[in-house]
Amino acid sequence: MKTKVTIRERAPKAEQIQQLIKDDPKRLPGIVRHWIKDRERVILFIEKAKKRIKPANQERQRKTDAKYEMIRKFHRQLIAADPKLQRASVNHLAKKILKQRPDWGHRTIRRALSSKK
Repeated sequence: MKTKVTIRERAPKAEQIQQLIKDDPKRLPGIVRHWIKDRERVILFIEKAKKRIKPANQERQRKTDAKYEMIRKFHRQLIAADPKLQRASVNHLAKKILKQRPDWGHRTIRRALSSKK
């Protein structure tokens, strides 16, 4: 999912604000108001972006959880077949599972097993 972002105006840099304050101290309240409004726009933009991204993240997390549960189920089947594997390290178990199910990644298997143990 790609999002197109356009920036219409840039916030003044710290040096610019300092120079404006030195040049005309009476403009300080206006500069502060402008800075606050700019921060509000940025915060609003971030909140809107989070709302757009949230459903996609939830879907991805649901798929990952389902995949991890499949790996854990396979892990339980391996242990049922060979009880000695109960004391095996996560890395050793990941290698065993990877030999039988090469379509899963080694890191994915380790993450699934370590989050359960």
